[in-house]
Parts: sequence; C-alpha cells; structure tokens
Amino acid sequence: MNVLGMVGVTLCFMGSAWGEPLTWEESVKRVSQNDPALQAAMESLEASKNQTFSSANNFLPQISGGVNYTDSNSTNFSSLGTISSTTTSYSTSLSVSQNLFNGLSDLAKYKQGKANEGVALSNLKQVKAQVSYNLKAAFEAVRFGQKAVSLAKEITSRRDQNLRLVDLRFKNGHENKGSVLLYQAYLMDSKYSELQTTDAVQTAKAQLAQELGMDDFNSLEVVGEIPVHDPSGAVDLKLLMKDTPTYLQAFYQEQASDQGITLARSGFSPTLSVSGLIGKLGPSWFPENDRWSVGLSLNIPIFNGGRDFFATRSAIDTHRASEFTLHYTALQALSQLQQAKMAFVEAVEKLKVDTSYLQAAVVRAEIARADYKNGLMTFQDWDLAETDLINRQRSILQSEQARVIAEAAWEQAQGIGAIP
Repeated sequence: MNVLGMVGVTLCFMGSAWGEPLTWEESVKRVSQNDPALQAAMESLEASKNQTFSSANNFLPQISGGVNYTDSNSTNFSSLGTISSTTTSYSTSLSVSQNLFNGLSDLAKYKQGKANEGVALSNLKQVKAQVSYNLKAAFEAVRFGQKAVSLAKEITSRRDQNLRLVDLRFKNGHENKGSVLLYQAYLMDSKYSELQTTDAVQTAKAQLAQELGMDDFNSLEVVGEIPVHDPSGAVDLKLLMKDTPTYLQAFYQEQASDQGITLARSGFSPTLSVSGLIGKLGPSWFPENDRWSVGLSLNIPIFNGGRDFFATRSAIDTHRASEFTLHYTALQALSQLQQAKMAFVEAVEKLKVDTSYLQAAVVRAEIARADYKNGLMTFQDWDLAETDLINRQRSILQSEQARVIAEAAWEQAQGIGAIP
C-alpha cells in the first residue's frame, strides 16, 4: 500500500480539540511530549544515571574542613583552697581521606550501577515501543472507522439504487416478489451497518483521545495515513533478539547480579585507607599553632556471625537464577520475533490479494449490472456479483488496518517504533 501524503495544516493541541484534522506526525509529537508512562520511564533513567554517578564517589578522596571552639571550666580542691580555671581553645582543620582497597566493592558498586542504568534504558526502549504500538493501533482504528462510515453510506446508497432496479423489474413482470423483499432486507442491513460503524468510530476516537491526553474526542478527526514499509528480505532474528528490550533487561539484570557476588565477597577482604589532617590550634582566634597528622588504617575481618558467608551464597544463587532467566528470555524473544515477522509478511501479502480481488469485483459488478438491466443475466448471478463487491470493499478496509497493526506489532517486538 502506497503511503499517502499528509493533508492539512500544522495543528496546536487546542486546535485538534476544536475539530481540525489531526495528522500522524502531530499525533506522534503530542504523545512524545505528554504520555505519562514515557515521562516516567525517562525520569527513571535519569535517576539511575545519577545513582551511578553517586556510586563513583568512592574512587575519589573525601575532603572536609572544620572550625571548633571550646570553652571549658575545671575546679580543683586542695589544702590551699578551691582553685578554678577556665580554658578556651580554637582550632581549624582540613582533613583528607582516601580509600585504597576495600575488596573491590567500590568497583562492583559502580559496575552494578551501570548495569542498572542499562535496565532503565531498556525499559525506556520498551515503553517507547509500547506507546508507539498503542498510538498506531488507536490512530488506525479512527482512520479505519472514518473510511468504514463512508463505505457504509456508499453501500446504503448502492443498496437503495439496486432496490429501485429490482422493484422496477418486478413491476414490469421481469422479477419476483422474493427478490424485492431480499433487497429491502439488504437495505435495512446496510443502514444498520452504517449505525454500527458510526458508533464504532466514536469508540475509536475516545481511545485515540486517551492516548493523546485529550478530553474532547467528539470532534476529533484524523487525516492521512500512517507511513508503512515493506518487509525486508532475510533477517537475522538472533541478532535482532539481542537488541530487544526484554532481552536487554534480562542481560543487564544478570550483569548486576554478577556484581552482587563481588559485593558480597568483599566482606571477606581487608580494607586499607589513608588519611591526613592539617590545621591550627590555639587559645585565641585566629589560632597560630600548627598541627597535622597522617594515618594509615588496615582492617582485617575475622568473624561476623556468618553474615558474609550467607550473603555470598545468596548472591551466587541470585546470579544463577538471573542466568536461567536470561536464557529463557532469549528463547521467548526469538519466538515473538518469528511470530511477529511472519504475521507482518502475511498481512502485507493478504492486502495485495484483497486488492486484486477488489479490482476484479468492481469490473464484474459493472458488467453484471449492465447485463441484468438488459435481461442478459439472472437475478441470482447479478446478486452474487453485487454481494461479492460489497464484501470485497469491506474486506480491503480490514486488510489495510491489519497490515498497519501487524507492522506495528513487528516494530514492538524489536523494541522500535515511531517515538523518537
């Protein structure tokens, strides 16, 4: 199906609510800016990035400064009497400490933070794909509904003309009463279908308005069509699978759990740090006496009740579980890609087939109508041609919609879509 050029003017948000037609590009822009699930996923990614930056501070020295003031009083009792003394002191200091080794826990925390950041990024990718699919489905439902209403009106008009033709032939003695009654029923059925499609398009508009964050959908109209693409040739599904959001989430979760083992094992390792201090000390402000200190601290764990042992065992079990999850997720994602790709290809081919059938049905109906008017074709044969044309017209609308939805599902399976 060829992509139609978009029609209409560029819209503002309130303009769409006032009944001006909405293009696909404008719909994408609105959802990208307003969808709450998308905004939440973006904020979660930013939070994860900041958490990673926070975990990196353990690699840097910790510097602090201080100013102290002390005023103390002491009383001594002796044979000479009671002696009281007051002492005032001021001090300033600048201290620096640097962790030299703590069992690689700092590196593990940073790598775990990067892995969690990857999970958040994969989640954002998945949300974008889901939002894109929802928007395409809703937009296409409105487009389908609008076309279905137009077709229903066209069919009603055609059924009315056909009834007049059959009734005229009945009055001229060339047709029977049953044929007239049948076409009266056809006309009633087409009017009922017109009512159904009108109601259905209102439901579709309500769904699209929900996706767009609009509260007024009665005057909502769409114009143009969603851009579509033909299926590519041979596709390496295994390669695509490794870039799907579900696989990436499981992959980064496995990486995070692997770093969890290092974190748990760091409890068995000694820690080594160095610290230094420089400052001033004296009885008056500003203190004039220099002071300084340098220290090296080594801490060796001996026993903490088995906490580190069981924490390590738990981390190892968690990592094993994440490995199994990753393997299962890979198989599941591969299967979903395969199914989505086949459904997409089949939908494209189905549309081509239905288009050919419709072209044939149009020609057959024109010939049959002329032959029936001239008495060269039976009512039954003419009725078959008419009914086939109407069915083909309805079928191709459904195939166009199915083709768009199938491509949207194929994109969603890959974790891509229209949302930038």
